[in-house]
Amino acid sequence: MMYLGLTLTYASSFQMLRGAVIVFTGLLSVGFLGRRLRYFHWLGIVLVLIGLVVVGLSDFISSSQTNQDLNGIITGKWQDSVAQTNTELNLRENSIYTLWCV
Repeated sequence: MMYLGLTLTYASSFQMLRGAVIVFTGLLSVGFLGRRLRYFHWLGIVLVLIGLVVVGLSDFISSSQTNQDLNGIITGKWQDSVAQTNTELNLRENSIYTLWCV
């Protein structure tokens, strides 16, 4: 699913969304594991989200200048996000820590 999303979006956007695993890990660890994140964890999550927004906006701006399909870009981003969430949930379900996989 992740690589299908890559065919529909830009490579820079795909790579930034791959880095969004930090956001999913932080939010899911608070939601499911009941962990408390410290201020620098939240700061890191916010910085990653700002980076995602900047790259996403650049994709929309550049798609209006080229003939790239805007619906394809949105679909590609959505598929990549769903695949990241699915990967994180599978790792948590099998008690595999994310840093072991990196």
